[in-house]
Amino acid sequence: MSVRSDHARRLSEVETAFRTLPDRYLGADPGFDATYHVKLGDLGHTWEVRCTTHGARVRKGVTRRSPDVTIATDAATWLALRQ
Repeated sequence: MSVRSDHARRLSEVETAFRTLPDRYLGADPGFDATYHVKLGDLGHTWEVRCTTHGARVRKGVTRRSPDVTIATDAATWLALRQ
């Protein structure tokens, strides 16, 4: 498998994990509002996840919102944590 196709496969797996996150979000206590930045160095991308009482929103890239937590890792570790 070429490096390029391996990168594309990992990126696709990660994008699927982030895309399905809002459906898997269990909610939070009233007033909860947290922003997470997930930086996957081996893929060269960052995702912003905002979780509130009402739901979770995910976007590739970041907004001006300051993150409450920044997680920097690689795709394999992120996918393992998701499990």
